[in-house]
Amino acid sequence: MNRVTWNKISERTNIPATELNKYNIVLHLERMGMDEEMILQLKSVLNSCELALYTPVHETEDMIQVLAKTEFVLNGLQTS
Repeated sequence: MNRVTWNKISERTNIPATELNKYNIVLHLERMGMDEEMILQLKSVLNSCELALYTPVHETEDMIQVLAKTEFVLNGLQTS
């Protein structure tokens, strides 16, 4: 999910892979006029994905919530 999220963000923002990081994404989305709440949701998704990569314990409910939030954010990226 982490990789798919980063790939979709890259596609939507046209930020080169060498410059693709949370800071640049937020700046770019703010310039695009994306809703602040959507940007906060995206940052939350990225943080959750990073945490899941490096934390061995995962709750099924947490993963389901992150998946739902990721779908919401990626759909928001497509429509904005």
